[in-house]
Amino acid sequence: LARFTHSFNTANPATDLKPQFLDTYSETFPSIPVYIGEYHNVIVDQSPDLETIMKIAEVHPLFLGISYFEFQQAYWKGGSEEDFGMFGFGGKVLANMSYF
Repeated sequence: LARFTHSFNTANPATDLKPQFLDTYSETFPSIPVYIGEYHNVIVDQSPDLETIMKIAEVHPLFLGISYFEFQQAYWKGGSEEDFGMFGFGGKVLANMSYF
């Protein structure tokens, strides 16, 4: 099983990771690394939450880290989906681009 890596998605804050997942995961899969494929909690303050989860990744032997969901705000999705995204465009036009 050494060639496998598990992943999961979560919107839970970093403080939930160890008690709600990693403790049991480590007992069940003691040699299979895991990472979070889509990570983002829109309710908590992002900076301290990301610091916390990166510290967990530094010290936990099976936890590889996260892939942050999502890098750019997806305005086209609309509604609550616009809460996600590390960066938004804002209202300033940087350039006009004519494709046709």
